[in-house]
Amino acid sequence: MRIRFIIPGDINTPSGGFRYDRTILEEWRALNVAFDLVSLPGSYPMPSDADKALAFSIIDECDDADITIVDGLAGGGFPELMEQVSKSAPCVSLLHHPLSLENGISKQDARFLEATERKGLNFTQAVITTSPATSKTVAELFSLDKTAIHTVEPGVTRANHIAFRDTPPLSILSVGSITQRKGHDILIKALAFLEDYPWQLTIIGPQNFDPDCVTKLNSLCSELGVAHRVTFLDSLSEEALSNEYAKADIFALASRYEGYGMAYAEAIVRGIPVVGTTAGAIPDTVPLEAGLLVCADDVDAFSNALGSMLNDTSLRQQKHLGALAVEPDFPTWSGSAKKFLEILERLL
Repeated sequence: MRIRFIIPGDINTPSGGFRYDRTILEEWRALNVAFDLVSLPGSYPMPSDADKALAFSIIDECDDADITIVDGLAGGGFPELMEQVSKSAPCVSLLHHPLSLENGISKQDARFLEATERKGLNFTQAVITTSPATSKTVAELFSLDKTAIHTVEPGVTRANHIAFRDTPPLSILSVGSITQRKGHDILIKALAFLEDYPWQLTIIGPQNFDPDCVTKLNSLCSELGVAHRVTFLDSLSEEALSNEYAKADIFALASRYEGYGMAYAEAIVRGIPVVGTTAGAIPDTVPLEAGLLVCADDVDAFSNALGSMLNDTSLRQQKHLGALAVEPDFPTWSGSAKKFLEILERLL
């Protein structure tokens, strides 16, 4: 079996979706799986006419493949691509989450992306998502046969468990691209109500996706008087990021939507108590034993959850132990890569 794997842009882009693609391919390489990575330059998920023309020329020059996987960020707004690649081999869509559910886009763009993604999925033999919740959402949103939708959850990178600490100030870590969807504004507002608690916040994530959001968050920190307690770090190497997890007492991310939530999982397998939201697939990722989840966009509820975690040592220790207890339940990247392959083999 030879696989063609189509993505938009650079696979080393620091985001959860690209990390998923990159790590699955690394595992396949270790298994000696034959695949070709095809990167399409352009402004995805809404490519220009020039981007589309370039994509078709790149595809035309590709070697033959037995099956083609198209990352949803490439194919979601480009149904013509899905139609083209499906003519030479079965086509599978890898949907991290429906593009129309992205926060910060206009209603017009959301309607456009829902329509184009729906059209493109007509040319697929199957859809692979990264969580049961996303599979359910995709089936309902696009009226797809559930038997054609498969779930391959991300793996986790096993790391040393953190030791429980109760020495102030407590270190709060948040990992996620600096975009509206990640809800960093909710987190900052929530912590501003907890100024009497001893905490320090570190927010880590690429800042080039939405520079305006970065500016607004820095202004928000200054307005609320917490700038001296909040540190923003851009994308880090895997080793440096792991070191930041090792320093954390609490992981907090107020996402407005997640197709899975890899950063939550990385915290849990280290034994870090989590404060998050119930948006999208987050409840699939964060069991009650390991954290506190509240509704998205609810500053008061998020603040209360953080306050409980900061103030109640026994609660924080309980969630720490709960995270360690559920750590074995999370899949390995090797297992996820093999499951992905098994699905493709059954399709063929």
